[in-house]
Amino acid sequence: MSEVIAQVSGESYTETIRKNILQQCGMTKSCFTGDPQPTDSTVAIGTSTYGKPRSALEHPYGSYGYQYRGMGGLVSNIEDLWRWDRALHDGKLLNAESVAAMIQANQGGYGLGWFVAKDPGGAICHRHGGSVRGFLAEIRRYPTIDGTLIVLANQDESLPFSLAVSELEKLLFDQSSDVKIPTRPPQKLIDQVIGDYQDAKKRRLAITKAAGLPTVRIYWGGPVTAGYLGMDDEGKTQLYLPSYSNGRYQFQADGELEFSDNPGKADSVSLLVIQPKLTFRRIENNAPRGNN
Repeated sequence: MSEVIAQVSGESYTETIRKNILQQCGMTKSCFTGDPQPTDSTVAIGTSTYGKPRSALEHPYGSYGYQYRGMGGLVSNIEDLWRWDRALHDGKLLNAESVAAMIQANQGGYGLGWFVAKDPGGAICHRHGGSVRGFLAEIRRYPTIDGTLIVLANQDESLPFSLAVSELEKLLFDQSSDVKIPTRPPQKLIDQVIGDYQDAKKRRLAITKAAGLPTVRIYWGGPVTAGYLGMDDEGKTQLYLPSYSNGRYQFQADGELEFSDNPGKADSVSLLVIQPKLTFRRIENNAPRGNN
C-alpha cells in the first residue's frame, strides 16, 4: 500500500503522509522511525519482553522497509493523535463517502483500516491496535458519543496493557470494574522459579519475569499453553489462564503448580492437575530445549 501511495502521488510515502496528514492536522511532534528527534520533545524508550530496549525512533526491524512501511513506523503522542482524530471527525481528511467506506464492516468485521465492533453500551465503535518491540498502542472511536480512547505504552507486555484499555473503556462508559487479578507471588518465590524446565518427553515449560504476573508457557510439541503464575486465596501457586469475552477479562485457575523446595533455584516444577503429577526439571539456558 505504501508503494501504491508513492506511485500515485509521485513522492515518497513518508513525504506524502507528512504533507497530507501530519501537516494538515497540526501534528508537529509526529514523525517516522529513523527521523531526527522533533524539536522540544522527549522520545520514549520502550522496554521489551523479547528484545533489548529501544528508542521509539529506532527502526525495530533494522530499516523502514516494506516489512512494515505503510502499516507502522509512525512515531506520535496522545496530543497529536487527538488532533488527527478531530480532523477526521470534522471532515478535513476524508469526505463522507470515504469515511462510510472506511467503517463498513467486511469479512471478519474489518473495514478499511478499522475493526468494527460494539462498545460497552452496544453501539458501533471503530478500533485498531498495534504492537512492535517495546511499544503497544490502541485507538478506539465511539461515534455515538463522539468519544475517542487512545492508549500508548512503552512496554510491550500485553496483559497489563489489555487490562488498562478494557478498564479505561469502562470508565468512559461509567461502568464498574469486575476484574479479579490473581495475587502476584512473593518476589523470593519468583526469583526461585524463573527459568526453563523439561519433562521426560522433552516438552518444555518456561517461566519468565514480567512487570506483573510471571508468564508461564508450556510447549507440548504442537499446542502451547500460555498463562500466568499467581496465588489463589488459599496461598497456593496456580497456573492461571486468561480469557476475554463479552468485554470482560477473567483468570481461570487451571491447576496447582508444585516446586521443589530448594534454598536456591527450584530444580523442578510439577503440574498437579495431571495424575500422576507431571514433573518438569530445570535445564540450563544452553541445554537442548526440545520442541519449541
